[in-house]
Amino acid sequence: MDTPPAPQAMGIIVDGNRRWARKRGLPVWEGHREGAKRVGETIRWAREAGVRSLIFYLFSTENWQRPIEERSQLFELLREFLERDSDIPSDVLVRIAGQKERFPPMLQQKFARLEEARLRIKGGAALAIVFCLSYGGRTEIVHAAQQLAREGRDITERALAGALWTQPISDVDLIVRTGGVRRLSNFLLWQAAYAELYFSDTLWPDFSQAEFTAILQWYAKQERRFGR
Repeated sequence: MDTPPAPQAMGIIVDGNRRWARKRGLPVWEGHREGAKRVGETIRWAREAGVRSLIFYLFSTENWQRPIEERSQLFELLREFLERDSDIPSDVLVRIAGQKERFPPMLQQKFARLEEARLRIKGGAALAIVFCLSYGGRTEIVHAAQQLAREGRDITERALAGALWTQPISDVDLIVRTGGVRRLSNFLLWQAAYAELYFSDTLWPDFSQAEFTAILQWYAKQERRFGR
């Protein structure tokens, strides 16, 4: 059987970690820890499937309203994830999209080192990964417009797309949300203009390679019209 064509750019709204933990009587951070494992696995699945760009929605601008203890646990899990080479193959380019300056200095330094190191991949990157952290689609668009205004540039679609945090990825083909919620929640509002949307009832820590493959097969059957 031929492998179905994979989306060039794919976004994933990671949802369901806390509910997964509560259903099992576990502390919330255990759900986030298990969810971090799925992120690493999904990177490998996407790379093998031929996806060129993969964007994860991990921490929104609204998530700053969560309890300090939960945020601290999330940041520690994020530090551990970024330090584990096994989670991100060496030929994968990494970018951080969002208000990086809001994170603790230690994490900001790790963001910078990881992004800089991955720019030197020899032979080109097999996959580009974007981790959206302290990210909101509306905030991203406002930030891009303000940047163009400061530079005295005309605000056109092309210029605005080039100033987004996720650039050079300006459009996504497919957005997947786990956890049974059917909304974008301020994710990639510009980039998702013509994206196919897939909503899964699976809680993120239970997400599997079989479901990932099934989603790609579903995507391959969609007739994409781009508004025409």
